[in-house]
Amino acid sequence: MKTDKNGNTPAGNRFLLLIVLLLFSIGRTAAQSDEKARLFRIGAGLGYSFTEYREDTDLPINRNVHSVSFAIDSAIETGNFFHLINAGFFTGKSDGIATYPYSFVWDIPSDPDERHFAFYSKEDIFTRVYAQYALGYQVWGNKAFPGYVGGALRGDFYIIDTLNNPLYRKITGIFSLGVHAAQKWIVNANNAFVLTVEVPFFGYALRPSYIGTSYPIETGITSFHNHWAVFSELKYHYNINALISLNAGFDFEFSRIEFPHPGKDMIFNINLGIAFTFQEKK
Repeated sequence: MKTDKNGNTPAGNRFLLLIVLLLFSIGRTAAQSDEKARLFRIGAGLGYSFTEYREDTDLPINRNVHSVSFAIDSAIETGNFFHLINAGFFTGKSDGIATYPYSFVWDIPSDPDERHFAFYSKEDIFTRVYAQYALGYQVWGNKAFPGYVGGALRGDFYIIDTLNNPLYRKITGIFSLGVHAAQKWIVNANNAFVLTVEVPFFGYALRPSYIGTSYPIETGITSFHNHWAVFSELKYHYNINALISLNAGFDFEFSRIEFPHPGKDMIFNINLGIAFTFQEKK
């Protein structure tokens, strides 16, 4: 069986494409179903992210970034189906770390055993972008406490720019399919909570093989053995009236990818936003 340099097969790539097309087909069918009512909500919000990341293609040291974040989100409820479409972005500068180049001057006639190197302060700009579409079907609960299980298509991008050397830009992109679950709790006409959890299980990734964009990019199929993550969010909605609602919440995510060198990030975000709700009746 033919494989590329990372061991991927054409059949594996076709399987990934088939799953993506199937997910979109199900979503389109659900959106066009002949239900009596369709609820559509779209909103935007600002937040603050507390991030810790480590990129072993660069430095095996945990780094911290605190930054304002921006997100847009929407939800469509039609019958027993629950659609979520979300996207978010933040960027911030990490604290400087004293480090040194990989090149050493070893041959010093006066002291051949002494290592000479130049320290410098290393600062990064860490950028995080994601987009997600999730589709769930109600499998438990009632109108006040419905629970949904389904799948999600997701794209995650991490960009690290080293300030003192623009060539050292490290880009990681992950396109994944995962299991998605959502639990709603409609307290009353004005108050509601939504908890979502997502775990990716299959996807495609690209990463630098070492450091900097001038080096080759590793690509390949990702699964539990080389990429594992969890994304979760708890959000509270307060309906001012039938059209406008305010929301507040927090989300947590942890992601780790193993090839060609480990990289991980852990993000905790708090946010406030406003949303507009539209209801269509047939």
